[in-house]
Amino acid sequence: MSKKKILLLSDDMRMSSGIATMSKALVMGTLNEYDWFQVGAAIKHPDKGKVLDLSVDMQKRTGVEDASVKILPWNGYGNADLLRQIMNSEKPDAILHFTDPRYWTWLYDMEHEIRETCPILYYTIWDDLPDPLYNRNYIWNTKSEKPVQFFIIQYGMIYQTHYIIEITTKVVIG
Repeated sequence: MSKKKILLLSDDMRMSSGIATMSKALVMGTLNEYDWFQVGAAIKHPDKGKVLDLSVDMQKRTGVEDASVKILPWNGYGNADLLRQIMNSEKPDAILHFTDPRYWTWLYDMEHEIRETCPILYYTIWDDLPDPLYNRNYIWNTKSEKPVQFFIIQYGMIYQTHYIIEITTKVVIG
């Protein structure tokens, strides 16, 4: 059985931001279960537009023989046309958006189109209370009747839309 492919929209996992560090940990920790393609966001990215295949390096680092990780470095946070191209070429089983939604409004403006082919997951980590209220409008004001799958990890619990699930060591997508 082939692994599902996840399209990760976040800071380039090779960078040193908190989002990038957690993206790398998430990807490396799930390589035995998923293949990954990332749009690696950065300001004025030096590698913009070059698809980088990190699979061999990840295989050596993790011991996962069939690890598949590719990154498309990008200036800023992408756009709808770029996402359409990637969805057509990579055929992801799900999109995982992991960073501040205020910079990705174009993504949520087209979520109805995306959901025709795959689900969108939004993942974020807050390390202090209170949660920032300024992001709530970006999460819940979508054009779909269904809310975006919304996960916040906080103090050892995962909150998903309206209920709580205990954290496990396994990430489950799709």
